[in-house]
Amino acid sequence: MYIETSRPRLEGEKARLLSPVFSIAPKNPYGPTNTAYCFSFFYHMYGQHIGVLNVYLRLKGQTTIENPLWSSSGNKGQRWNEAHVNIYPITSFQLIFEGIRGPGIEGDIAIDDVSIAEGECAKQDLTTKNSVDGAVGILVHIWLFPVIVLISILSPRR
Repeated sequence: MYIETSRPRLEGEKARLLSPVFSIAPKNPYGPTNTAYCFSFFYHMYGQHIGVLNVYLRLKGQTTIENPLWSSSGNKGQRWNEAHVNIYPITSFQLIFEGIRGPGIEGDIAIDDVSIAEGECAKQDLTTKNSVDGAVGILVHIWLFPVIVLISILSPRR
């Protein structure tokens, strides 16, 4: 997926991509689970007018509260980078990608190969942006195209 910056898009406009809701079953009947998940994805941010790529975590029951997980802005070069983030949801959750258009047309933002694995990210994944090892656990891919996706441009058009 990528955010297009050509006209008629304007600086500051946002495109959002929402994952399906992931259910978490409690591991014991006396309280919520403390399961960790390794959330990872590749991103490409190239051009002199790159805006911002944000990722938020929305917990069940918190439709208006989006907890920031990860953010990057500016030109990252003509290459794909990898991000790994440990998340510790206490209830069902949703992940939200948000791309914000920069000041001009030279700079698209793209994401690919989004995945969630049960268990924490491997230590080398958290410190190395270009690692290809991934986390140990049951891998659940979020295929962004065939799943129910909501992309909306939030800024008003002129």
